Amino acid sequence: MTSTVLLVRAGPVPAALVALLLTLVFVPCVCADDDVGIPSGEPLTLGDCVEIAFARHPDIGIAVASAESARASARQQSANLYPQLSADYSWRESRALDGRATVGNRTTTRGAGVGMTYTIFETGRRARIDAAKTRATASEIGIEDTRRLLAYEVITAYYDVLAAREYTEVAMRGVIDAERHRDLVQARITAGTAPESDLLPVKLELANARLAAVRAEADVRTAEAALRAYLVLPPATTLNLAEPGPVGGEDREPGALLDEAMRTRPDLAERRLRVDASRLSLRATEAAAGVSLSASATADWGHYDDNTGHEWSLRAGASYPLFDAGASSAAVKQARADYRGAELGLQALEISIQQQVESAYYTLVAARESVDRATVARADAQQNLAAAEARYAADLAIIIEVTDAQTSLRSAEVSEIQAQYNHATALAALQRAVGGYPMPAGDQ
Repeated sequence: MTSTVLLVRAGPVPAALVALLLTLVFVPCVCADDDVGIPSGEPLTLGDCVEIAFARHPDIGIAVASAESARASARQQSANLYPQLSADYSWRESRALDGRATVGNRTTTRGAGVGMTYTIFETGRRARIDAAKTRATASEIGIEDTRRLLAYEVITAYYDVLAAREYTEVAMRGVIDAERHRDLVQARITAGTAPESDLLPVKLELANARLAAVRAEADVRTAEAALRAYLVLPPATTLNLAEPGPVGGEDREPGALLDEAMRTRPDLAERRLRVDASRLSLRATEAAAGVSLSASATADWGHYDDNTGHEWSLRAGASYPLFDAGASSAAVKQARADYRGAELGLQALEISIQQQVESAYYTLVAARESVDRATVARADAQQNLAAAEARYAADLAIIIEVTDAQTSLRSAEVSEIQAQYNHATALAALQRAVGGYPMPAGDQ
C-alpha cells in the first residue's frame, strides 16, 4: 500500500488523460464546506473518517433515538411506583331561560382540588418495569453495536479508495510502458531490423492500456462516492486520504479470539438482554392471565362552592378472567413463543459468531501469506519484462513476448495491491467478528 511517483516521459500519450489521472491521484483535498467537520488542510486519517461517520451518519442517530425511546418507556413503567398527583379547577355559569323570559337567576359554580392516587401493589407490575428497563439497557448497547458495524464499513470503503487509486497508478504505468514499447518497435522498423507487423500487437497493447486507465478512473470515482456516502459529505467534496499505518493484533489463536468475542460482542450482550426482557414479559403476562391482586389509595383535597372538604379511600381487590374468549391464554402463548424465539435467536447468534471468527481468522491467514507471494511474483514479472525487452532489442525475441511480459507485470502489480488491501480488510473483518474495529496506531 505504497504510492509510487511516476516520471512521465514525452510521447503521444494524450495529455488530457495523463493530466486527469494525475489530478485524480495526487490533488489534495479541498473541502467544499468548512462546517462538514473535516480537518482543514490536512489529509484525512482512517480515524478521522470513522469519527466523521459517527458524528454524521443517520444510523447512529437512529440507534440513539431507539435508545431514548426505550429509556422513556422504562420511565413510564417506573412511574407507577410513585404516587400520581393531579390538580383540577372548574368554573361554570348557568341561567335557566324559557323563550325570552327569565325563569331563574344566574348561577356561578367554582371548584378547585388536588387529588392523589397511589397504586400500592399490582400483580406483574415489577416484572413489567424490569422488562422495560432491560430493553432500555439493550438499546443502549445497540448504539455501540451500530458504531462497530458502521466503523467496519467506513474502514473497508477507505481501503477501497486507496486501492483504487493505486490501481490507477498501475494503469498509468501501463500506458507509459506501452508507449515506450511502440517507440522501441518503431526504432527497429526504421532501422530495418523489424517488420511493420510488429506494430500491431503494440498498438493493441496501448489501446488496452488506455482502456484500463479509463476503467481505473471510474473505479476511483465509484469508491470515493461510497466513502463520501458513509461520511455524509456532499458530492463536490474531494477526499485527500492519509496512508494508514500498520495494525497489530494478528498473533492470536482462534480459541482466544472466540472467547473474546463471546465476552465483548455488543450484539451478543444486547441479545442476551432481549432474552431476559422476554422472560420478564412472559412472567408479567402469565400473572395477568391468572388471579390479579391490586391495592391502591386515593385522596382528594378541594374547595367547592365556598365549602372545603377532603376525602380518602383505600382499595384492595382480586380479579380473574372467567371468560375472555381465549384472549388471556393467547397472550400467554404469544409471550412464551416470543421468549422461545429470543432464546433460539441467542443460540443462533452464538453459532454465527463462532463461524464468523473462524472464517475471518483463516481468511486473514491466507491474506497474510498472499502478500508475500504477490510481492515475489511482482518482482519476478519485472525481471521477466526487462529480459524480454533486452532480448527483443537484441533481435532474439519477437514483440509478442514483450507485450505478454508487460501484461504479466501489470497483472502481478494489481495482484500485489489486492493482496495488501485484502490483508487490511481481512484484519478489519476479524476485529469486527471479535467485537471491535481496528485502528492504526497513529489513528487511535
